[in-house]
This record gives sequence, structure tokens and C-alpha cells, in this order.
Amino acid sequence: MASFDFIEASSKGVEFCWQRASYIFKVAIPVIFVKIFCMLSAFSMSVETGSLAYGLVIFPSYIIEAIFIIGLIRYFTYKEPIYVWGKVVTPPDIEDHKEKPLFFHAPKHRKIPIQAGIASYCLIQLIILLINGTLLHFVDNTPQSEEARNIMTTHEFALGLSIFAATFYAALWAVRLAFLYVPVTLDIPSKLYLQSMKGIKTSIYMMFTMMICIAPIFIMVAASLNILGILFGAGSAPYIIGNTIIFSIGQVIESSIVSIAITYGICNMMFSNKNNEN
Repeated sequence: MASFDFIEASSKGVEFCWQRASYIFKVAIPVIFVKIFCMLSAFSMSVETGSLAYGLVIFPSYIIEAIFIIGLIRYFTYKEPIYVWGKVVTPPDIEDHKEKPLFFHAPKHRKIPIQAGIASYCLIQLIILLINGTLLHFVDNTPQSEEARNIMTTHEFALGLSIFAATFYAALWAVRLAFLYVPVTLDIPSKLYLQSMKGIKTSIYMMFTMMICIAPIFIMVAASLNILGILFGAGSAPYIIGNTIIFSIGQVIESSIVSIAITYGICNMMFSNKNNEN
């Protein structure tokens, strides 16, 4: 069985989203609007970013994002048009019959995998929000006296280092679980997926894929926010609104590229399909 090629997967994700940027942006407009609304709502309620309350406020945006991402995966894999705005938006490449599905043997137009994929995506995002909120709550409520920060025995340092190493390994192993919505959407049994993607090396390659896809978007978002801060000043109303818009668009772009890249890597690894021309 082929290994997870993170270089090829990353390039495929960027290439696919770049070539179909106009169509993807068109169907992603409601996702961006809902994200902006949820983030501004959290700001207006003075909810701390990353907290459990913040996750609760912005969670509706992940529901509509799930519909979009699952539709994008089906479009990439089976060339099914994406459902948005209450209707199916057919892209030009399907209308002109220029492209063929990535897997000819796979079932198409099945509601159960799509619904299960949406539910899986929402559940995964909810778990991530809960973990982040819990960790933030724990850190905020941990006593941080000056003496406690300065005094640390060798035993405490070794224990802390061991906990960090174990947590990092567990998080790295769980990377494959964070993308469980991909095989669910493609109607691939979860057991088969976990068996095929076993090994810490696969998780590392998936992490590398995420980093390669996200890094350019992160740099562009950071640069845009710096320019915005220079123009309007941090904390001003235009800056806050612009920050929310830029951050929301950046999140949608990141989710799109990473999902396509991981989908390609999973399909390429599990089915050794090297002859697609997407």
C-alpha cells in the first residue's frame, strides 16, 4: 500500500482550490457571513477567545462550514456539485463534462455518508472547542505566584517534561482522528481507515500536510492584519470588523485547502490511485 505523500497531497490541495477559486468562493459566501456574525457576536458579548463560552457562540458557524467542507470533498472526489443557498450550484467543469470522478467504483449521491460526514465534522470541531476551552480554563485558574514560578525541583521538571511528551504524542496520534470526517464522507469504513492509516509516521505526514497548507495563508492573514492595524489602529471599530472579515476568510481558505489535501492523501494511500488528473 502506498504511503501518505504529504508533498503531493499539499500541492494537490493548493492546486485544486486555486484552479476553482471562483466557484469555491461563491459557495463559501454563506459560511463566511455566518463566521463573521458569530465572531462579532462573541466580541460584543465580551467572551474570551478560546473559552468554552466562545466555542458555544461560534459553534453554529462550524455547522454551516461542515456542510460546505463535506460538499467540497464530494466535489473533489466524485465531481458532485456543492449544495448551497438552498440549491445545487453546478460548476463549469461538470457542466462541460471535462472532468471525471476520482473513484469510479465509489457510490455517488448517497445521503447517509454526506449526513454522517457533516455530523462527524461538527462533532470533531465540538471536541476541539471543548478541549481548548478546558485547557484555557485550567491555565487561567492555576495559581501563578512569583515564588511558584521561580522554584522548580528537578523532579517537578522531569514530571512536567514527561507529561508534555505524553500529551504531545497523544495529540500527534490523534491527528488522524481529526480527519475522520473524510473517510466517513467517502463511505469508507472507519475501521478500514484507522487500520490503513496506522503508525505515528502517517500522523506526522498529515501534520506536515497541514503545516504546508496553512503556512502561506497564516502569513498573508498576519500581513493583512498588520496593514489594517497601521491604517486604522488596533482596537478601533474598522480594525475589529476588518480583523473579523480577514480572519473568517482565512479560516475558510485554510479548511478548504487542508481538507482537499488530506482527502487526496488518504485516497492516494488507501487506493494507490496515482493516475488521476484532477
